[in-house]
Amino acid sequence: MNHPTIGIIGGKGKMGQLFASFFKERGLKVLISDLKTKLSNCNLAQKCDIIIISVPIDKTAEVIQKTLPHIPKDSAIMDLTSVKKMPTEEMLKGNCEVLGLHPMFGSSNPIPGQTIILTPTKKSGKWSNWIEKFLLKNSVKIEKMRAEEHDELMCVCQGLIHFADIAFIDGLTKTKVTMKKIEEFSSKASNIKLIMAARIFAQDPNLYGNIQITNPSNLKVLKKYQDSIAELIEIIESKDLKKFEKYFNRNVKSLSK
Repeated sequence: MNHPTIGIIGGKGKMGQLFASFFKERGLKVLISDLKTKLSNCNLAQKCDIIIISVPIDKTAEVIQKTLPHIPKDSAIMDLTSVKKMPTEEMLKGNCEVLGLHPMFGSSNPIPGQTIILTPTKKSGKWSNWIEKFLLKNSVKIEKMRAEEHDELMCVCQGLIHFADIAFIDGLTKTKVTMKKIEEFSSKASNIKLIMAARIFAQDPNLYGNIQITNPSNLKVLKKYQDSIAELIEIIESKDLKKFEKYFNRNVKSLSK
């Protein structure tokens, strides 16, 4: 099989640029389209064997819908979206091959050595096999799962963890104590937690907002977290040390699983 021509829609975005460089550095022909490129999304789709959608989550469905009619039947459409059920359902409405990809890393990281989740579909085929082999050959770790399974997992691994960090920093902000003061009088462990939570705020709020809002599985998990907070507040209000120890110890057990 000849090497494919790869097209990246959203190729001027950070993740699009990262993947474009990754493919180009390994000798592949790459075309990009974006809001201010001469090449349109539709023209790109007609010229490429693999078309990768790398746009904000809230624009993904619209871009897929407008691009699909221009993709040849023997080509493939793929996406880099952080949710998988929605884009997969949209991509499957076309006549071409379909594969979902979720890079489990930010755009500041080199791709080799990182993990990418693949969500194969009933329309995955030769180009899906090609890209999997190509990624493995270039030291990318591959995990496979169904789109629905992916979204259920990500509502915890991304949705809940990001939510907790965002709310944690907002809670600190509302105390009116400066971050400098908090760092000065906190333990090293607490400062590490602060740094890890604060790093989200150096990223794109559109990305993190979309991760929270577009995954339909998020709310049920976040409501469980809300229940946990309410229970703990109630224990503290009642000054019930035994209940606190019970609450604390049930989580010690869960951490060992």
